[in-house]
Amino acid sequence: VIAILVSVMIREDWGDIFFPEKERKSSDESLNISYKIYGLLQTKIFEPILRIPETLRNARQEWKEGSNLSDSRIRRYVSLSILYTAQGLPWGFTSVAFAAFLVDNGSSADEVAALFALVALPWTFKFIWGPMIDVIQIPNYGRRRPWVIFAQTGMIITLGFLLFIPDFNESLPLVTTVLFIHNLFASLQDVSVDALAVDILEPEEVGTANGFMFASKRLGIIAGGGILGLLVIPFGIKTVIAIQLPLLFLIMLMPLFLRENPGDKLFPWNEKMDTKTNQKTVNSIESEDENFGDKVKNIITAFSIKSPFIFIFVCLLGEFWYFIDPIIIEIFIEDSGWSQSEYNFIMGILVVFAVMIGQLVGGYMGDIYGTRELAMLGFTILALANAGVGLLSNFWMDKYVMILFLVFRGFVVGFAIINMIAVAMRLTYSKAGGSQFTAYMSMLNLSAVIGYKFTDYMIGIFDFVTCMYIGGALTLVSVILLIFVDPDQTDRELEGKIEDFEQDGDLGESPLYWEEGGEKTAPTS
Repeated sequence: VIAILVSVMIREDWGDIFFPEKERKSSDESLNISYKIYGLLQTKIFEPILRIPETLRNARQEWKEGSNLSDSRIRRYVSLSILYTAQGLPWGFTSVAFAAFLVDNGSSADEVAALFALVALPWTFKFIWGPMIDVIQIPNYGRRRPWVIFAQTGMIITLGFLLFIPDFNESLPLVTTVLFIHNLFASLQDVSVDALAVDILEPEEVGTANGFMFASKRLGIIAGGGILGLLVIPFGIKTVIAIQLPLLFLIMLMPLFLRENPGDKLFPWNEKMDTKTNQKTVNSIESEDENFGDKVKNIITAFSIKSPFIFIFVCLLGEFWYFIDPIIIEIFIEDSGWSQSEYNFIMGILVVFAVMIGQLVGGYMGDIYGTRELAMLGFTILALANAGVGLLSNFWMDKYVMILFLVFRGFVVGFAIINMIAVAMRLTYSKAGGSQFTAYMSMLNLSAVIGYKFTDYMIGIFDFVTCMYIGGALTLVSVILLIFVDPDQTDRELEGKIEDFEQDGDLGESPLYWEEGGEKTAPTS
């Protein structure tokens, strides 16, 4: 696969992407690289840090001046970030702290894998939630706000139900069912918040807002899996669950007391304000509404071209390697003797923080060098990292070596996944935006569910080291399929945004042939 990747690099001339010719013209110019780095640090790091007090003052003033999400940028950023934190908090607790608790109290890797598979299954239903929240609305209270509040309430109730189960290990099927229902509400909240973001964000705010949202979700995972996980041993698992309930309730206060648009009612006893400011927003939304037949036609059109069609299979096959994650829990808690607290701190704080940094770095570099190219490189390195867990089997007892390695692996996971998500966004047709992007994400989640279901089967046949090698091999599936994906195809053929056909970015349709005597052809559109 690495040989294939190198051939793709040569065929598509990646050298011009990563090292533009204008930066290679003379050795004299290369001497200025230190000045370029300093200038980058000055504009991207030093100056923003110096402007933090001024930025905070402006944000505070903007918050006071705005009364709803559509009128205030800072309210949009803060609200979406806090709502994404609500998704990360229980997921971090379930996937890190609760899983470690079960293994430490006698549950096997295949039982934890079955739990993971069923808990992740609701996230494959997101393609159902999208059309549902588009059709069923209570516009007097906001298009998305009622769904967010409903989903958040369901998350609180189902999490609180766990407090009434006497013994989690003895009642694991019941616990799994409750967590399944909890994640039904969590996935509904995710789709509702994403739809809210699409409605209220301005085009120039999307990148920044997504950065804040994903970072907030990772911070929620750190809080739920790492910080709260450290409290399991001294205070007990049910105390940790009880702590999450008021946190989720406080988060729910954000959509409860915040309007999407001016004039929206907060509660039934409020009168709806008839404002001219609101009229433009509502009318613009209603004018874009299409009937059911038009929406179906747009969805079919969105997947009718080659790259989006192939990318569905990239997502469906892209996370089969997740079957190794429950095995890693058993390796380090059962075989290497890590305590629950140590595992929760390492995997729930250090590794998740590394994933967050990988997402921030990967997203920034993807905008500069190309999301597809960095996704291919990222998944190649991730394949080596997954196989590396097996290669380092002699060092499993060396805690510091494994901590460094797992942190590195977490960084690569974040780097690779964020660029794959960015490719999904590039391949999303605006007229079928919610449904198509949700379909991509649903396939990714379904892929993880299938991977978790593989765990029991794999450990019944192979030892742990061999499973890690197989996990590394399955990670390379994404690299191979991405060779045939052109991230510009939707923008070029459906949106009409790209007229320059200089760089296709697709091995199957690379335009480099005209250097051999062919003539340049125009885009299909």
